Amino acid sequence: MELFEWYRAKFSVDCLGYVLMPDHLHALLFQEEEGEIIPSMIRDFKKLSSRRVRPPGYNGNTLWRDNYDDVPVPGMNAVVTKLEYMHHNPIRRNFVQSSEEYLWSSARDYAEMESGIVQLRKI
Repeated sequence: MELFEWYRAKFSVDCLGYVLMPDHLHALLFQEEEGEIIPSMIRDFKKLSSRRVRPPGYNGNTLWRDNYDDVPVPGMNAVVTKLEYMHHNPIRRNFVQSSEEYLWSSARDYAEMESGIVQLRKI
């Protein structure tokens, strides 16, 4: 997540929440300026992160899918709903009993337990 935070700051993108799962990443992102900022950030993050975690001599499939799901979130009620869905993902997968127990999530930030690696713009 350090690399994700580095790209978030580099591209001046706000993160409202995140959950890193073993096989995917949820991130609720917001950009102030017009343009393809978030797609560029995600592209660069995926490219470098896949290089860093691949073991030497790895010739298998890529770590990330080519695309990502860019889903508009129309309003504050939808933001809260998305955050709740994301934060409950580790519970649905039976990794933890409560979302605050999962270390790779912004749920701990929102529960005011501790700040995570990714700087948040809390709602």
